[in-house]
Amino acid sequence: MKNIWLAVRRHVDEDQDEQVTRVEWMMLWEEIEKQSRNSPPEESTQLKVNPEKIIRKPPEWMRDYFYYKFMMLDAAGDGVLDEDEFVYMMTQYGASEQDAKKSWFLMAKGRRVLTREVFEELCEQFFLSDDPNDPGTYLSARLYFIPGEQRDTAP
Repeated sequence: MKNIWLAVRRHVDEDQDEQVTRVEWMMLWEEIEKQSRNSPPEESTQLKVNPEKIIRKPPEWMRDYFYYKFMMLDAAGDGVLDEDEFVYMMTQYGASEQDAKKSWFLMAKGRRVLTREVFEELCEQFFLSDDPNDPGTYLSARLYFIPGEQRDTAP
């Protein structure tokens, strides 16, 4: 986690006060959005790609964060994330069991487990996509949003 914090500070702490202000934090995300729109897309095997569905490669520190988050959720340490682990961790962070289970259903799309690679794709959707229908939207086990956020209605 320390490496992630150092990388974030290196990118965003303009006044070098070892703190990240709200303004600096917002500038970071604006820069990530700008970079993701201007960087070349990941290679696709599809013949026709919808330009609005292209997810760009996140910065290295963000990929490190995705890995950290996966390791935290993978309570069994078996290299995959299952529904029980996801539901348990989300309820520890305040989600209801019902919302966590429904989020898993919407996010996992019938899979019994998520590999780290699939989990990282969901993280990319959660942080970088503007499409409220992407499965990564449910990564935080949040199903309902206030007006102006990603989703105005229940899934």
